[in-house]
Amino acid sequence: DPFSLKAEDWIDDFRGGLKHDIDQSVLNYRYDLYLSRGTVDLHDSRKLTFSLFPWLVVLVLCVAFGFVGASFRTLIVPARAVITIMLTLSFVFGLLVLTYQYGMFSWLGLSQLDNMHSIFWLSPVIAYAVCVGLGLDYDVFLLERIHDFKSQGMSHEDSIVEGLASTGTIISSAGLVMLASFGGLLFSVNPGLSQIGFMLCFAVATDTFVVEPLLVPAFMGLIGEYNWWPSKLAAEKKKEEE
Repeated sequence: DPFSLKAEDWIDDFRGGLKHDIDQSVLNYRYDLYLSRGTVDLHDSRKLTFSLFPWLVVLVLCVAFGFVGASFRTLIVPARAVITIMLTLSFVFGLLVLTYQYGMFSWLGLSQLDNMHSIFWLSPVIAYAVCVGLGLDYDVFLLERIHDFKSQGMSHEDSIVEGLASTGTIISSAGLVMLASFGGLLFSVNPGLSQIGFMLCFAVATDTFVVEPLLVPAFMGLIGEYNWWPSKLAAEKKKEEE
């Protein structure tokens, strides 16, 4: 099978053999031999993408941290945002493996959720940045309202409650709209698109109905006034205590 893992190992071994033959037997000539086209190009694209993907992960999370930190003049809130985004991604990627490599939802009888014994290599790469963007969008929307109420003089706990109350319905409605949109990808006949839709749907559902209404308020409530360190809001609270 030219698309199997054995075929990819064969490509690497064959190229190693070509290099060895040139180095040992053709010392007086300068030329290169290439193995390319077809499956080989796909193999090279996958290896290059996976070599750069960790840098993409770090870059996107750093941009998210910097964006939230600069917006709210704090270091704690963006750190919490990165943690909750990573929790969502961990859940979604784990569920992806359980579904398409272990057949978690095979009992439903849907071909789009059947055990495919593999994951299209490009699906997690494409879905990653989109999932981070979706999570950050809802997070910033909630944080903005909490920050506004806190700036008006409300206590930390009251600002969280009022912020969640004023944005919860909007976030839930937006999440349902996104679920309906990504549902079209989920039920695509193309396995790669179906897997991308799967990740996007569960990322939206997790972020909309678990992370924003439960985890974010809980984390912010536990951390207390330190959420806004070293911004003026934290400084004002310190002055009041003194």
